[in-house]
Amino acid sequence: MTRTTAWSVVLLTLALSACATATHYKAAGPGEEYGYSSQKLEDNRYRITFKGNSRTDRETVQNYLLYRAAELALEQNADYFIAVGRDTDRRTRETTHYTGVGLSPFVFGIGLGGGTTTSSSDEYSAFGEITLHSGAKPSDNPNAYDARQIKANLESDIRRKP
Repeated sequence: MTRTTAWSVVLLTLALSACATATHYKAAGPGEEYGYSSQKLEDNRYRITFKGNSRTDRETVQNYLLYRAAELALEQNADYFIAVGRDTDRRTRETTHYTGVGLSPFVFGIGLGGGTTTSSSDEYSAFGEITLHSGAKPSDNPNAYDARQIKANLESDIRRKP
């Protein structure tokens, strides 16, 4: 491989990786790894998840989970929801990048060299179970959330695919 070709490959790889963006707020469709999913467990109980890529920070993943809970509550004509269980997982991926190989002929032999770098990235997944309720949110339950207020307060942080 010529030196020009090698540099072209490196520059193309860098350009494509710069295009990667954080996970948008969307449903994770069939075969898609990132986004939200919801599963009805009982009449008023749901399991919800949101999985972000390595460009999506922990706070965003947690906000998207809360936003999805509020959205689901309103879709089901509920006024508030209670988080009966909630957690966030972090998965760290380590990747080794080969930075290049050099070949140089000398009078008494051939010199060969190369290099690698290792980088790590974190992916966050948030999941929880909620129960849906109508009426006034109980003020004495810190796990109760007003669906309309959550949706309104987080709306400006939601990034949808253009």
